[in-house]
This record gives sequence, C-alpha cells and structure tokens, in this order.
Amino acid sequence: MLTKRHDFTHGYSCYYIYKNIKVSKFLNDKDELVYWYCDIIDTYKDSEKYIFNDLLADVIIYPDGYYKVVDIDEIAECEEKGILTKEMIIKLMRSLDGLLKDIYSGKFQEYKAYIEGFEEKERNK
Repeated sequence: MLTKRHDFTHGYSCYYIYKNIKVSKFLNDKDELVYWYCDIIDTYKDSEKYIFNDLLADVIIYPDGYYKVVDIDEIAECEEKGILTKEMIIKLMRSLDGLLKDIYSGKFQEYKAYIEGFEEKERNK
C-alpha cells in the first residue's frame, strides 16, 4: 500500500539507462520545485519490456543546491543478508560516483534541462 506524500503532489521522471539513474522532479500543489530525486537503478531488457530495479542509493537535490546521499545503510543491510550481489554493489557505487561527479561539475543541469523541456511541452499541449 502506498502512503500519501505531503511534501509533493506530482512530478516528472526520466530514466538514463546508460548512466544507471532515474532523475525525478517533484513539485508541490503550486507547481513549485520541492526537490530533484535521483535513484541509482539497474536495468534489464527482456524480449518485451525494460525492467528497472532500484539499487537503493539515492541523491536528493534541493532548490538551493544543497544535496544529500541517502539510504546507504540499506545497501549494507542488503549485502549482509545476501540480497545484493557483489556485481550489483559495484554497479551502484560506480553509478553513484558518476552521478555525484555530474552534480559537482554542473553537468546535472543537462538532466534538469531535458526534463524541464519535456515538462514545458506537456504544459503547452
């Protein structure tokens, strides 16, 4: 069962498959940015569809530019329980490192611009 969120009401997401990330823009009921939420993901393609698995580590970026990495403790717990393989942990750490480097260098603006361009097209329909 999903719990109703009170910090945001809607948003947009984009999967960057080759970077192993999903970037989401979450807005409140006044269409104001609450935060950008970046999931580290693993992607599989079967014969009919893509399957996305959340690899637990997330980065939240607030409108003022402050950001934080969250859910690292869940990675350790899943490794202890044998839920994540060594390969999955290596993929998530490399993908997280790449995302953080994009944030540090200013390249994250490209992710934002793509989603905001789509958002603008949707508004103008």
